[in-house]
Amino acid sequence: MPNHIVLGNGNILIGMDEHAQIRDFFYPYVGQENHVQGHRHKMGIYVDKQFSWTFDKESWNNSLFYEKDTLVANIVMHNPSLNISMVMNDTVHHNKDIYLKECTIFNKSSKSREIRIFFNQHFNIAGANIGDTAYYDPKVNAIIYYKGKRYFFISGSCNNKSFEDYATGIADFQGKEGTFRDAEDGELSKNPIEHGSVDSTIGFKLKIPAHGQETIYYWITVGRRYHDVKFLHDFILRHSPEELFEQSRQYWKSWVNKHQFHFYNLTDEVVDFFKRSLLTIKTQIDNRGAILASTDSGL
Repeated sequence: MPNHIVLGNGNILIGMDEHAQIRDFFYPYVGQENHVQGHRHKMGIYVDKQFSWTFDKESWNNSLFYEKDTLVANIVMHNPSLNISMVMNDTVHHNKDIYLKECTIFNKSSKSREIRIFFNQHFNIAGANIGDTAYYDPKVNAIIYYKGKRYFFISGSCNNKSFEDYATGIADFQGKEGTFRDAEDGELSKNPIEHGSVDSTIGFKLKIPAHGQETIYYWITVGRRYHDVKFLHDFILRHSPEELFEQSRQYWKSWVNKHQFHFYNLTDEVVDFFKRSLLTIKTQIDNRGAILASTDSGL
């Protein structure tokens, strides 16, 4: 399927669908290996004893754009029946192998509410669902996936506190759908480890006042060894997600504007389209020189 958003840095290429779900995650080369292959990294909301996945077209109104002159996605979602809105920014750091999400949840209700947000991960490491391991590490409060020389480190924060709920489990095997189903009652099993064909889910519990808002940061670091992904996680904590977002914004603005083209009487819309084309093409170019014709999974 075509990706609505593409993000990358020449080592990582991420493709997102119309619901802002990750459907392709390439590393360590653009175009190879695809560690998601069309599976969906889902998001869900539980509030007032109701649960909704953001891919539910009947419940959510979505708008997906990019911030001007950047490879930072700007995504707006609204669920009228839950009285919830979300504004998200997503990016891949320009020179660190880090995927970052900033998610601000708006409580549109006239009463204070506990709102739970869940992030589901479904990797097929190196393009296969055999022999993957996912486990929860309480020392660093993270979900870690690994197989061979591929490691993924999933964590996040809200008001300097990490996620509170988690689960790992079997997915797409022997009739088991995955831990995302576990989230639909608002609580996760806290199963700490699973291997084979696996997925995982983490959850945050937020107390948001009437007409208030709260911001969550979520990230995935990727590398060849545990030390690599843990180092990048510590790098995020040292510099803060906000600072890393700003670094990427400034880098891409400088990159796409480094040549002074003469646009003459072309409209701003055409100029923006030209720059967006350059940025999109950049995501399809590997740091070692390969240029990909297409990186959609087709699933």
